[in-house]
Formats: sequence, structure tokens, C-alpha cells
Amino acid sequence: MRNTYDQTPIDRYDLGHYSIGILLGLARVPWWAALGIAVGWELAEDRIKDAVPQLFPRPIDDTFANSALDVAFWMAGWATIKMLPPDPLAEKFAADRRAGRIP
Repeated sequence: MRNTYDQTPIDRYDLGHYSIGILLGLARVPWWAALGIAVGWELAEDRIKDAVPQLFPRPIDDTFANSALDVAFWMAGWATIKMLPPDPLAEKFAADRRAGRIP
């Protein structure tokens, strides 16, 4: 195992974690699945860094605090999308599709 990199819980990659949360929200992933994906990634990330370090700009292990806040940023991005009001046109389209009026 490598030396721990992030001694602080917040780092330059948190915007990326937030953005992935936004994408999960836009994809209508339920909160429990978004949380599972985030936690699963954080649990696997250091092992992936060990196995394939060339995939990462800085393949150095994270602290527990950094990983925990990474998950929080994922979920904050997801929650940002869920707080937006629904798009009436998209809701009508979805209802028409469910009713079979749109193939």
C-alpha cells in the first residue's frame, strides 16, 4: 500500500465526485443505488489504484475522512438534481409514453 495522500478531507477531485452525483440524479438513479455506487467505488478505489495506477492522475491512497466526504459530494450532486422542480414537458412525455400514446 502507498503512503496516504489526502490528509485533509476535501481535495481537488471533489468537484468530479459532485458531478458524478449530478449524472446519477439525471439518470433517475434512486438514492439508495446512488449511495451504494458511491460507497462501492470508494471501497474499491484504492485496490484499483494498486492494480492499474496508470488510470489515475495521482494513484495514492485516500484517508477515511477523504473517502467519506467523497461519498457526501456524490450524494450532494444527486440531491441537487432531486431538489429541482420537475419539467412539465418531460412529465407529460413520460405520462403519454406510459399510456401508450407514444411508441
